[in-house]
Amino acid sequence: MKSNNRITRKEMAEKLSISLRSFQRIINEMDELHYVGSGNRGHWEIKNDQY
Repeated sequence: MKSNNRITRKEMAEKLSISLRSFQRIINEMDELHYVGSGNRGHWEIKNDQY
């Protein structure tokens, strides 16, 4: 995400070799990770730079 903050959830799940549903569960548990904007025009932001 640091190199491409516009990466899709599907692309991230594929890179991690997990299902999209599992990836969504992981994102929901993370307070530091947020998607800002809507649809294709948004981007990911990481609040805490430890990731």
